[in-house]
Amino acid sequence: MGLFDKFKKKFESVSKTKKPRNVVGDSSKKIVTKEAEQKKIEDKPKKKDTRVTKEDTKNAFRILRRVIVTEKASMAGSLGQYAFAVDSHATKEDVRSAVTHTYGVHPTKIHIINVVGRDVRFGKITGRTARWKKAIVSLPVGEKIDVYEGV
Repeated sequence: MGLFDKFKKKFESVSKTKKPRNVVGDSSKKIVTKEAEQKKIEDKPKKKDTRVTKEDTKNAFRILRRVIVTEKASMAGSLGQYAFAVDSHATKEDVRSAVTHTYGVHPTKIHIINVVGRDVRFGKITGRTARWKKAIVSLPVGEKIDVYEGV
């Protein structure tokens, strides 16, 4: 076919004009450089990995009920503080381990707030909203959690 011969002729002419490489010399250089690179890698002292990886969340879903998404909480998020609604029996250590397992960061401070239930009324019927516990988690400088994405 005339169309494909056009391309074939170009490649043949280019390949005829190029000089062949010294294959033996190139392969020996590559072997030496690979060995040298491996020695350099072995000689470097290994640094400790201080970064925490996300682990199995274990019972974290029982401790951290939900992320509190309010205007006040999102402003605190820019300062490295995140608010969570937590289980009513959760302690600071429970919240710390749950955040570490779920998000892979070590909190520096944790504040726990007991939110009281309010008396509510709908017509004649009176009732009370449920009481719950809020945890404000502070992270070290440079660490952050992406909890407000997609909200």
